[in-house]
Formats: sequence, C-alpha cells, structure tokens
Amino acid sequence: MSDFRQRISLVGWVMALLMTLTLVWRLPDITWTSPQIFGRDFSVTATPNVIEGLLALLVSFAVTDSIIQVHPRLQALSAIHRLQLFWPVYSLPAAEALVVVVAQPVSDVPALSALVLVAAIGAYMLTQFLLYESLDLSTPHIGQFVFVLHGLAYVTGLLLFLLVYQNKGSHLVAVPFIGATAVLLAMELLRREDVTNLVLLRSTGIVGLAMAAAALMVTITNLSNLTQGILLLWMFFLMISNFQDGLPESLRSRRLLEYLCFSLLVLVLAVLIENGSLRLTLA
Repeated sequence: MSDFRQRISLVGWVMALLMTLTLVWRLPDITWTSPQIFGRDFSVTATPNVIEGLLALLVSFAVTDSIIQVHPRLQALSAIHRLQLFWPVYSLPAAEALVVVVAQPVSDVPALSALVLVAAIGAYMLTQFLLYESLDLSTPHIGQFVFVLHGLAYVTGLLLFLLVYQNKGSHLVAVPFIGATAVLLAMELLRREDVTNLVLLRSTGIVGLAMAAAALMVTITNLSNLTQGILLLWMFFLMISNFQDGLPESLRSRRLLEYLCFSLLVLVLAVLIENGSLRLTLA
C-alpha cells in the first residue's frame, strides 16, 4: 500500500512538470512530406496540439500502468495481459490529461491560473487513487468511489465541450479532439464488470462519433458559446443514459443523483465562464 501511495505522489510531480512545460515551451509544427504520388506532393503537419496530446496520452498511460500494476489483483499479470483485461481503467486519467494539457484552462488572474493548475493535479491524483481502490469490488465504500469517479468524468466533459466554442477558429483541431476524448470519458462512465470489452468499445465508439458530429454542427450556429456548450453536454448525458438503460434498479438512483449534482455544478461553472472569471484557450 505504501508503494502505491508513493507512486501516486510521484505521478503528481510528473503531471505538474508536464503541464508546466506545455505552458512555457511552445513546440514547433512538424511536417512530413511523402514522395510524389501521381505527380503531387502530399504532406501531413503535426501541430503543437497534436504533439502535446500524444505526449499527454503516453505519459498518462505509463503512470496509470505503474500504479495499477502493484494492485494484488493485477500483480500476477503480464503487461500485455493486464492491458487486455483492464484497458478501460486507463481511459479517465488519459481524458483528464488531454483536456488539461492540450486545452489549458487559464485565467487573466495569475492566482486563479495557479489554483486551476493545482486543482487539476489534485483531481488527477485523486482519480488514480480511486481507480486503484475500485479495482477490488469488495473494497468498502466502492459505490462512493465510483460516484466520485463519474463526477470527475463529467467535470472533464464540461471543460471539453466548452473548449470548442471559445476556439471557433481551431474547430478542425477541436472537433476530432472532442470526439476522441468523449470516447475516453464514455469508457469510464459505461464500464462495468458485466460488460464485455467488445460491447464497451462499440458503445463508446458510437458516443465519440456522435459527439464529434454534433460539435462540428454547432460551430456553424449563431448560438452563444455557453449555450452551445450546454447543448453538447446534455447530448452527452442523453447518450450515456441511453447506454445505461440495462443498469440494475439498485444503481439507477445513484445515476440520478450523479445527474442532479452535476447539473448544479454546470450552473456554477456557467456563471464563472459567462462573466469572464474563467476562460479556456486551445494551447
């Protein structure tokens, strides 16, 4: 247990370093040009957003694996076997890392920016702790742990969906980014012991494609940024709840409580963003 807690502490420092580097170090575009095909040159450009996103995914995957591999339930498994059986566990930390590193929440007030950075690192460490504890279904308070994990997923989703509307000029980057991150968030919200990985992958893929298409559509509307963000958020709610129709009766009341609590949080953050106290920028 002490080794597990030490690893989570180290993870906090790693993520703090990664976030700081993306704030102060601007990566250059990387362009790859292929040989001529049918007499034309084809090139692919990796923007800083793409590079930082891939880096965030790799770092998040590595640190999550380093933590869960010491769990008694997983210690006897090889790295490949562990990934095959528990790959949905990696999804929420990866989504959080993507949103914070690529879509850096900033404020005009330096103290608030620092507070947001500390809160993001704390939320990431809390996620790792709860994921570790939730691997054992006999853990006391497992229901509360899952409730908090879902809350963290919804908060990440809210920040994600508000991103595209404050960066309309960058929607070609933001739309696929939203779709991919929505898949990761849906994995956390829909994963259960009685759901096979194939069913989970199919369901989350549908969610991701639908959210990417919706994000592209709303960027051409005349609705306010906040209204567009709320519309996407509630669409995400509806899709997740649709795939949760088969939940046992004992879990449905907890899901309803999640929706009510998160709706209240939406109102609070909406006020902060609407009056300019908090803004999101695409790094």
